Amino acid sequence: MKETKEVVIGLLALTTELAKAFKDGVQVADVGVILAKLQDDAFMAKLKAAYEDVEKVQDEVKVAGAGEVLEIVAAALPEIKALIEAVKK
Repeated sequence: MKETKEVVIGLLALTTELAKAFKDGVQVADVGVILAKLQDDAFMAKLKAAYEDVEKVQDEVKVAGAGEVLEIVAAALPEIKALIEAVKK
């Protein structure tokens, strides 16, 4: 479930940053904010992990049990919390 976990975390991280940038509506200045975020090594590591080996996700999901799904949710909780905070601000 490694690949699935990385995809979920990467997508949530990307969604959080887009939510922060677009909270006040989409503006030209948002492009600069997003480009600056793409220079952040930790953020890019999450995105890179998300798209590397993404083709394995379908097979992982097919055999996932409840415990593995809970493991993914637990790993994603910090990103989910960050997304909620970004939307609330």
